[in-house]
Amino acid sequence: MCKRVASLLLAVGASLLLFAAVAADFSIEQWQYFKLLSLPAGVSADEPLSLILDEDVFINAADGLTDLRLMTDLGVETPYQLNSLRGSIARTASALQVIDRGYVPDVHSQMTLDFGSGATRHNVVELGEPSVAELWRATEIEASQDNETWSSIGTDEIYRVVKGSTVVESYALRYPTSSARYVRLKFIDDGTGDLQLGSATGFSEEATPPQLINSRPVSMSQVNDTTERTSTIDFDLGRSGVPFHNISLETPDQNFNRRVAIQASVDQAKWVSLSSTGEIFSYTVGLNPLDRLKLQIRESTARYVRVVIFNQDNPPLEITGGEFVGYQKELVFLADPTQTYSLFYGNDESSAPIYDTGIVIGNRVDSDDLLRAAAGPHRANGDYTQPEEPLTERLPWLMPLVIGVLALLVGGLLLTVFRKARSLAPPPEQ
Repeated sequence: MCKRVASLLLAVGASLLLFAAVAADFSIEQWQYFKLLSLPAGVSADEPLSLILDEDVFINAADGLTDLRLMTDLGVETPYQLNSLRGSIARTASALQVIDRGYVPDVHSQMTLDFGSGATRHNVVELGEPSVAELWRATEIEASQDNETWSSIGTDEIYRVVKGSTVVESYALRYPTSSARYVRLKFIDDGTGDLQLGSATGFSEEATPPQLINSRPVSMSQVNDTTERTSTIDFDLGRSGVPFHNISLETPDQNFNRRVAIQASVDQAKWVSLSSTGEIFSYTVGLNPLDRLKLQIRESTARYVRVVIFNQDNPPLEITGGEFVGYQKELVFLADPTQTYSLFYGNDESSAPIYDTGIVIGNRVDSDDLLRAAAGPHRANGDYTQPEEPLTERLPWLMPLVIGVLALLVGGLLLTVFRKARSLAPPPEQ
Protein backbone atom coordinates (compact mmCIF):
# COMPACT_ATOMS: atom_id res chain seq x y z
CA MET A 1 0.00 0.00 0.00
CA CYS A 2 2.80 2.44 0.92
CA LYS A 3 4.59 1.72 -2.34
CA ARG A 4 1.45 2.42 -4.34
CA VAL A 5 0.90 5.81 -2.61
CA ALA A 6 4.56 6.77 -3.10
CA SER A 7 4.36 5.85 -6.78
CA LEU A 8 1.26 7.99 -7.17
CA LEU A 9 2.94 11.02 -5.58
CA LEU A 10 6.04 10.60 -7.77
CA ALA A 11 3.86 10.43 -10.88
CA VAL A 12 2.04 13.63 -9.92
CA GLY A 13 5.36 15.42 -9.20
CA ALA A 14 6.83 14.31 -12.51
CA SER A 15 3.75 15.57 -14.34
CA LEU A 16 4.02 18.96 -12.67
CA LEU A 17 7.70 19.27 -13.60
CA LEU A 18 6.93 18.30 -17.19
CA PHE A 19 4.15 20.91 -17.35
CA ALA A 20 6.46 23.64 -15.99
CA ALA A 21 9.10 22.83 -18.60
CA VAL A 22 6.56 22.91 -21.43
CA ALA A 23 4.93 26.14 -20.13
CA ALA A 24 8.29 27.95 -20.27
CA ASP A 25 8.58 27.45 -24.07
CA PHE A 26 7.24 29.95 -26.58
CA SER A 27 4.30 28.59 -28.56
CA ILE A 28 2.84 31.05 -31.05
CA GLU A 29 -0.75 29.93 -30.54
CA GLN A 30 -0.61 31.08 -26.88
CA TRP A 31 0.07 34.77 -27.68
CA GLN A 32 -2.85 36.96 -28.76
CA TYR A 33 -1.10 39.97 -30.33
CA PHE A 34 2.05 41.05 -32.08
CA LYS A 35 3.78 44.00 -33.75
CA LEU A 36 6.20 43.84 -36.66
CA LEU A 37 9.40 45.79 -36.06
CA SER A 38 11.38 47.92 -38.50
CA LEU A 39 15.12 48.20 -37.91
CA PRO A 40 16.86 51.55 -38.52
CA ALA A 41 18.97 51.95 -41.64
CA GLY A 42 22.65 51.24 -41.25
CA VAL A 43 22.37 49.04 -38.17
CA SER A 44 25.30 46.65 -37.84
CA ALA A 45 25.33 43.07 -36.59
CA ASP A 46 25.16 42.68 -32.81
CA GLU A 47 24.46 46.40 -32.32
CA PRO A 48 22.19 47.22 -29.35
CA LEU A 49 18.86 48.68 -30.46
CA SER A 50 16.13 50.33 -28.41
CA LEU A 51 12.41 49.72 -28.86
CA ILE A 52 10.11 52.14 -27.01
CA LEU A 53 6.94 50.40 -25.83
CA ASP A 54 3.63 52.04 -26.71
CA GLU A 55 0.15 52.06 -25.20
CA ASP A 56 -0.99 49.05 -27.26
CA VAL A 57 1.60 46.93 -25.48
CA PHE A 58 0.95 48.34 -22.00
CA ILE A 59 -2.81 47.76 -22.22
CA ASN A 60 -2.79 44.31 -23.83
CA ALA A 61 0.31 42.71 -22.29
CA ALA A 62 0.30 40.71 -19.07
CA ASP A 63 0.72 42.51 -15.76
CA GLY A 64 4.35 43.50 -15.30
CA LEU A 65 5.08 42.91 -19.02
CA THR A 66 6.09 39.34 -18.21
CA ASP A 67 4.78 38.01 -21.53
CA LEU A 68 6.90 40.07 -23.95
CA ARG A 69 8.66 37.83 -26.47
CA LEU A 70 10.87 39.10 -29.31
CA MET A 71 10.87 36.56 -32.16
CA THR A 72 12.66 36.45 -35.51
CA ASP A 73 10.95 35.34 -38.72
CA LEU A 74 12.82 32.02 -38.27
CA GLY A 75 11.01 31.48 -34.96
CA VAL A 76 14.09 32.16 -32.82
CA GLU A 77 13.47 33.89 -29.48
CA THR A 78 15.70 36.95 -29.09
CA PRO A 79 16.85 37.95 -25.58
CA TYR A 80 16.19 41.52 -24.48
CA GLN A 81 16.71 43.83 -21.55
CA LEU A 82 13.68 45.74 -20.20
CA ASN A 83 14.57 49.24 -18.98
CA SER A 84 12.62 52.04 -17.32
CA LEU A 85 13.70 55.37 -18.80
CA ARG A 86 14.18 57.10 -15.45
CA GLY A 87 16.78 59.58 -16.66
CA SER A 88 20.03 60.17 -14.81
CA ILE A 89 22.23 62.82 -13.25
CA ALA A 90 26.00 62.64 -13.71
CA ARG A 91 27.90 64.73 -11.17
CA THR A 92 31.56 65.69 -11.06
CA ALA A 93 32.80 67.47 -7.94
CA SER A 94 34.86 70.64 -8.31
CA ALA A 95 37.38 71.77 -5.72
CA LEU A 96 36.74 75.27 -4.34
CA GLN A 97 37.59 77.52 -1.42
CA VAL A 98 35.51 80.06 0.46
CA ILE A 99 37.75 83.14 0.25
CA ASP A 100 35.50 85.97 1.41
CA ARG A 101 32.40 86.62 3.48
CA GLY A 102 30.49 89.80 4.09
CA TYR A 103 27.26 91.31 5.34
CA VAL A 104 25.52 94.52 4.33
CA PRO A 105 22.77 95.13 6.94
CA ASP A 106 19.24 94.93 5.54
CA VAL A 107 20.67 94.16 2.07
CA HIS A 108 22.42 90.79 1.88
CA SER A 109 24.94 88.33 3.27
CA GLN A 110 27.52 87.18 0.77
CA MET A 111 30.27 84.64 0.25
CA THR A 112 32.84 84.36 -2.55
CA LEU A 113 33.99 80.99 -3.88
CA ASP A 114 37.27 80.31 -5.69
CA PHE A 115 37.26 77.33 -8.09
CA GLY A 116 41.03 77.68 -8.76
CA SER A 117 43.17 78.90 -11.63
CA GLY A 118 42.31 75.96 -13.86
CA ALA A 119 38.60 76.11 -13.13
CA THR A 120 36.58 73.40 -14.82
CA ARG A 121 32.94 73.75 -15.81
CA HIS A 122 30.47 73.99 -12.92
CA ASN A 123 26.76 74.72 -12.53
CA VAL A 124 25.81 73.72 -8.97
CA VAL A 125 26.93 74.88 -5.54
CA GLU A 126 25.74 72.98 -2.49
CA LEU A 127 25.97 74.78 0.84
CA GLY A 128 26.46 73.25 4.25
CA GLU A 129 23.43 73.12 6.53
CA PRO A 130 23.03 76.35 8.53
CA SER A 131 22.62 76.49 12.29
CA VAL A 132 19.27 78.35 12.13
CA ALA A 133 16.07 76.33 12.50
CA GLU A 134 14.22 77.95 9.60
CA LEU A 135 15.15 80.17 6.67
CA TRP A 136 14.09 81.20 3.19
CA ARG A 137 16.55 83.33 1.24
CA ALA A 138 16.45 84.42 -2.38
CA THR A 139 20.00 84.26 -3.73
CA GLU A 140 21.74 86.19 -6.49
CA ILE A 141 24.60 84.36 -8.23
CA GLU A 142 27.47 86.23 -9.91
CA ALA A 143 30.62 85.10 -11.73
CA SER A 144 34.04 86.61 -12.38
CA GLN A 145 37.39 85.64 -13.83
CA ASP A 146 39.42 88.17 -11.78
CA ASN A 147 37.40 88.70 -8.57
CA GLU A 148 36.87 92.34 -9.61
CA THR A 149 34.48 92.50 -12.56
CA TRP A 150 31.26 90.60 -11.85
CA SER A 151 28.37 89.45 -14.04
CA SER A 152 25.01 88.13 -12.88
CA ILE A 153 24.46 84.53 -14.04
CA GLY A 154 21.29 83.56 -12.24
CA THR A 155 19.07 83.50 -9.15
CA ASP A 156 17.87 80.69 -6.91
CA GLU A 157 16.64 80.04 -3.38
CA ILE A 158 17.74 78.16 -0.29
CA TYR A 159 15.25 77.24 2.41
CA ARG A 160 14.48 75.16 5.47
CA VAL A 161 10.85 75.00 6.62
CA VAL A 162 9.52 72.96 9.55
CA LYS A 163 5.80 72.14 9.85
CA GLY A 164 5.11 69.68 12.64
CA SER A 165 7.19 66.60 11.87
CA THR A 166 7.77 67.66 8.25
CA VAL A 167 11.06 69.32 7.25
CA VAL A 168 11.39 70.71 3.73
CA GLU A 169 14.84 72.04 2.84
CA SER A 170 17.20 72.73 -0.03
CA TYR A 171 20.71 74.21 0.01
CA ALA A 172 21.60 73.60 -3.65
CA LEU A 173 21.98 76.59 -5.97
CA ARG A 174 21.86 75.95 -9.73
CA TYR A 175 22.96 78.29 -12.50
CA PRO A 176 23.94 78.11 -16.20
CA THR A 177 27.15 76.16 -16.76
CA SER A 178 30.18 78.38 -16.23
CA SER A 179 33.99 78.06 -16.28
CA ALA A 180 34.56 81.26 -14.29
CA ARG A 181 37.11 81.00 -11.53
CA TYR A 182 35.07 82.97 -8.98
CA VAL A 183 31.40 82.73 -7.97
CA ARG A 184 29.79 85.18 -5.55
CA LEU A 185 26.56 84.36 -3.71
CA LYS A 186 24.37 87.13 -2.30
CA PHE A 187 21.72 85.94 0.16
CA ILE A 188 19.05 88.65 0.22
CA ASP A 189 18.33 89.86 3.77
CA ASP A 190 14.80 89.02 4.92
CA GLY A 191 15.09 90.93 8.18
CA THR A 192 16.62 88.07 10.18
CA GLY A 193 20.18 89.39 9.91
CA ASP A 194 23.45 87.92 8.73
CA LEU A 195 23.23 84.40 7.31
CA GLN A 196 26.49 82.67 8.11
CA LEU A 197 26.93 79.50 6.09
CA GLY A 198 29.99 77.35 6.66
CA SER A 199 30.98 75.07 3.80
CA ALA A 200 30.33 74.92 0.06
CA THR A 201 30.90 72.26 -2.60
CA GLY A 202 30.89 72.80 -6.35
CA PHE A 203 29.64 70.37 -8.99
CA SER A 204 29.33 69.98 -12.72
CA GLU A 205 25.95 68.37 -13.21
CA GLU A 206 24.70 66.83 -16.46
CA ALA A 207 21.12 65.65 -16.36
CA THR A 208 19.38 63.27 -18.73
CA PRO A 209 15.65 63.85 -18.24
CA PRO A 210 13.37 60.84 -17.75
CA GLN A 211 10.90 59.86 -20.44
CA LEU A 212 7.45 59.90 -18.90
CA ILE A 213 3.95 58.62 -19.61
CA ASN A 214 1.24 61.02 -18.42
CA SER A 215 -2.31 59.78 -17.79
CA ARG A 216 -5.43 61.48 -16.50
CA PRO A 217 -8.43 59.64 -14.99
CA VAL A 218 -11.59 59.29 -17.05
CA SER A 219 -13.66 59.78 -13.90
CA MET A 220 -13.28 60.41 -10.16
CA SER A 221 -15.49 60.61 -7.08
CA GLN A 222 -14.99 61.94 -3.56
CA VAL A 223 -16.74 60.81 -0.38
CA ASN A 224 -16.24 62.72 2.88
CA ASP A 225 -16.83 60.63 6.00
CA THR A 226 -17.46 62.80 9.05
CA THR A 227 -17.41 59.80 11.40
CA GLU A 228 -14.05 58.45 10.29
CA ARG A 229 -12.89 62.02 9.51
CA THR A 230 -11.54 60.99 6.12
CA SER A 231 -11.98 61.91 2.46
CA THR A 232 -11.85 59.02 -0.01
CA ILE A 233 -11.12 59.88 -3.64
CA ASP A 234 -11.56 57.11 -6.22
CA PHE A 235 -9.93 57.51 -9.64
CA ASP A 236 -10.76 55.42 -12.71
CA LEU A 237 -7.96 55.50 -15.31
CA GLY A 238 -10.15 53.77 -17.88
CA ARG A 239 -7.86 50.77 -18.43
CA SER A 240 -5.18 48.73 -16.72
CA GLY A 241 -1.67 48.28 -17.99
CA VAL A 242 -0.18 51.77 -18.19
CA PRO A 243 2.53 52.19 -15.51
CA PHE A 244 2.57 55.06 -13.00
CA HIS A 245 4.65 55.82 -9.93
CA ASN A 246 3.61 59.41 -9.16
CA ILE A 247 0.14 60.81 -8.47
CA SER A 248 -0.26 64.60 -8.50
CA LEU A 249 -3.44 65.78 -6.80
CA GLU A 250 -5.17 69.02 -7.75
CA THR A 251 -6.97 71.23 -5.23
CA PRO A 252 -7.82 74.92 -4.85
CA ASP A 253 -7.38 74.67 -1.05
CA GLN A 254 -4.37 76.11 0.77
CA ASN A 255 -2.82 76.06 4.23
CA PHE A 256 -3.12 72.38 5.06
CA ASN A 257 -0.94 69.40 5.94
CA ARG A 258 -2.68 66.01 5.74
CA ARG A 259 -1.62 62.38 6.02
CA VAL A 260 -2.71 60.12 3.14
CA ALA A 261 -2.92 56.43 2.22
CA ILE A 262 -3.11 55.00 -1.31
CA GLN A 263 -4.67 51.79 -2.61
CA ALA A 264 -4.96 50.27 -6.09
CA SER A 265 -7.27 47.70 -7.67
CA VAL A 266 -7.78 46.06 -11.05
CA ASP A 267 -11.45 45.24 -10.44
CA GLN A 268 -12.66 47.47 -7.54
CA ALA A 269 -13.15 44.30 -5.48
CA LYS A 270 -9.69 43.62 -4.08
CA TRP A 271 -7.58 46.62 -3.04
CA VAL A 272 -3.82 46.57 -2.47
CA SER A 273 -2.01 49.17 -0.39
CA LEU A 274 0.75 51.13 -2.09
CA SER A 275 3.55 52.82 -0.18
CA SER A 276 3.58 56.61 -0.52
CA THR A 277 5.34 59.71 0.73
CA GLY A 278 2.72 59.83 3.47
CA GLU A 279 1.41 63.40 3.37
CA ILE A 280 0.40 66.33 1.24
CA PHE A 281 0.68 70.00 2.18
CA SER A 282 0.30 73.53 0.89
CA TYR A 283 1.14 76.72 2.76
CA THR A 284 2.92 80.02 2.40
CA VAL A 285 6.17 80.95 4.11
CA GLY A 286 6.34 84.72 4.05
CA LEU A 287 5.54 85.50 0.42
CA ASN A 288 6.79 82.12 -0.77
CA PRO A 289 4.27 79.37 -1.61
CA LEU A 290 5.37 75.86 -0.67
CA ASP A 291 3.43 72.73 -1.51
CA ARG A 292 3.75 69.01 -2.08
CA LEU A 293 0.77 67.45 -3.81
CA LYS A 294 2.74 64.72 -5.57
CA LEU A 295 2.51 61.25 -4.04
CA GLN A 296 5.34 58.87 -4.83
CA ILE A 297 4.43 55.17 -4.81
CA ARG A 298 5.85 51.90 -6.01
CA GLU A 299 5.04 51.36 -9.67
CA SER A 300 1.55 50.11 -10.45
CA THR A 301 -0.48 49.39 -13.60
CA ALA A 302 -3.89 49.15 -11.92
CA ARG A 303 -6.99 50.77 -13.41
CA TYR A 304 -8.50 52.00 -10.14
CA VAL A 305 -6.70 54.12 -7.53
CA ARG A 306 -8.03 55.19 -4.15
CA VAL A 307 -6.52 58.05 -2.15
CA VAL A 308 -7.62 58.36 1.48
CA ILE A 309 -6.97 61.73 3.14
CA PHE A 310 -7.03 61.83 6.95
CA ASN A 311 -8.67 65.15 7.87
CA GLN A 312 -8.68 64.79 11.67
CA ASP A 313 -10.73 67.80 12.89
CA ASN A 314 -10.10 69.89 9.79
CA PRO A 315 -12.64 70.55 7.03
CA PRO A 316 -12.32 68.21 4.03
CA LEU A 317 -10.14 69.24 1.10
CA GLU A 318 -11.73 69.59 -2.32
CA ILE A 319 -9.81 67.39 -4.77
CA THR A 320 -10.61 68.52 -8.32
CA GLY A 321 -8.39 66.17 -10.35
CA GLY A 322 -5.21 64.17 -10.58
CA GLU A 323 -2.40 63.33 -12.96
CA PHE A 324 -0.67 59.93 -13.06
CA VAL A 325 2.93 59.76 -14.24
CA GLY A 326 5.06 56.70 -15.01
CA TYR A 327 8.39 55.96 -16.63
CA GLN A 328 8.41 55.03 -20.29
CA LYS A 329 9.93 51.61 -20.93
CA GLU A 330 12.15 50.21 -23.64
CA LEU A 331 13.42 46.86 -24.84
CA VAL A 332 17.14 46.74 -25.67
CA PHE A 333 18.27 43.84 -27.84
CA LEU A 334 21.22 42.90 -30.02
CA ALA A 335 20.08 43.21 -33.61
CA ASP A 336 20.78 41.04 -36.62
CA PRO A 337 20.05 43.19 -39.73
CA THR A 338 19.39 40.06 -41.80
CA GLN A 339 16.39 39.12 -39.62
CA THR A 340 12.83 40.39 -39.34
CA TYR A 341 11.55 40.79 -35.78
CA SER A 342 8.10 40.64 -34.20
CA LEU A 343 7.14 41.56 -30.64
CA PHE A 344 4.51 39.16 -29.21
CA TYR A 345 2.34 39.96 -26.16
CA GLY A 346 -1.02 39.04 -24.68
CA ASN A 347 -0.47 35.86 -22.66
CA ASP A 348 -1.48 36.19 -19.02
CA GLU A 349 -0.28 32.67 -18.23
CA SER A 350 3.35 33.24 -19.26
CA SER A 351 6.20 33.83 -16.83
CA ALA A 352 8.90 36.46 -17.19
CA PRO A 353 11.87 35.23 -19.26
CA ILE A 354 15.38 35.18 -17.80
CA TYR A 355 18.08 36.20 -20.26
CA ASP A 356 21.81 36.96 -20.16
CA THR A 357 21.22 40.27 -21.94
CA GLY A 358 21.82 42.44 -18.87
CA ILE A 359 25.26 40.88 -18.38
CA VAL A 360 26.13 40.71 -22.07
CA ILE A 361 25.22 44.32 -22.84
CA GLY A 362 26.25 45.65 -19.44
CA ASN A 363 27.29 49.25 -19.06
CA ARG A 364 27.96 49.73 -22.75
CA VAL A 365 24.30 50.58 -23.27
CA ASP A 366 23.39 54.26 -23.07
CA SER A 367 19.72 54.62 -23.96
CA ASP A 368 20.25 58.16 -25.24
CA ASP A 369 22.77 57.03 -27.85
CA LEU A 370 21.02 53.90 -29.11
CA LEU A 371 19.46 53.62 -32.54
CA ARG A 372 15.79 52.84 -32.25
CA ALA A 373 13.65 50.20 -33.85
CA ALA A 374 10.07 51.15 -34.76
CA ALA A 375 7.00 49.05 -33.96
CA GLY A 376 4.19 48.64 -36.47
CA PRO A 377 0.45 48.59 -35.73
CA HIS A 378 -1.18 46.38 -33.10
CA ARG A 379 -2.25 43.10 -34.76
CA ALA A 380 -4.21 40.06 -33.69
CA ASN A 381 -2.31 36.79 -33.97
CA GLY A 382 -4.17 34.59 -36.46
CA ASP A 383 -2.57 31.46 -34.95
CA TYR A 384 -3.86 32.25 -31.47
CA THR A 385 -5.95 29.49 -29.86
CA GLN A 386 -8.21 30.27 -26.93
CA PRO A 387 -6.97 28.13 -24.05
CA GLU A 388 -9.38 25.59 -22.63
CA GLU A 389 -10.80 26.12 -19.21
CA PRO A 390 -8.95 24.27 -16.46
CA LEU A 391 -10.12 20.71 -15.98
CA THR A 392 -11.42 21.57 -12.52
CA GLU A 393 -13.73 24.23 -14.03
CA ARG A 394 -14.96 22.02 -16.87
CA LEU A 395 -15.54 19.13 -14.44
CA PRO A 396 -16.39 20.80 -11.10
CA TRP A 397 -17.16 17.42 -9.52
CA LEU A 398 -13.64 16.11 -10.25
CA MET A 399 -11.78 17.80 -7.39
CA PRO A 400 -14.19 16.62 -4.63
CA LEU A 401 -13.98 13.11 -6.09
CA VAL A 402 -10.18 13.13 -6.10
CA ILE A 403 -10.10 14.44 -2.53
CA GLY A 404 -12.56 11.75 -1.45
CA VAL A 405 -10.52 8.96 -3.10
CA LEU A 406 -7.31 10.28 -1.52
CA ALA A 407 -9.04 10.40 1.86
CA LEU A 408 -10.08 6.73 1.47
CA LEU A 409 -6.54 5.76 0.44
CA VAL A 410 -5.01 7.55 3.41
CA GLY A 411 -7.62 6.07 5.75
CA GLY A 412 -6.94 2.57 4.42
CA LEU A 413 -3.19 3.09 4.81
CA LEU A 414 -3.60 4.22 8.43
CA LEU A 415 -5.91 1.27 9.18
CA THR A 416 -3.36 -1.18 7.72
CA VAL A 417 -0.58 0.36 9.80
CA PHE A 418 -2.71 0.22 12.95
CA ARG A 419 -3.57 -3.46 12.44
CA LYS A 420 0.04 -4.38 11.77
CA ALA A 421 1.12 -2.51 14.89
CA ARG A 422 -1.40 -4.46 16.99
CA SER A 423 -0.25 -7.78 15.60
CA LEU A 424 3.35 -7.02 16.49
CA ALA A 425 2.57 -5.72 19.96
CA PRO A 426 3.50 -8.10 22.91
CA PRO A 427 0.57 -9.86 24.64
CA PRO A 428 -0.69 -8.24 27.85
CA GLU A 429 0.77 -9.50 31.10
CA GLN A 430 -1.41 -11.92 33.12
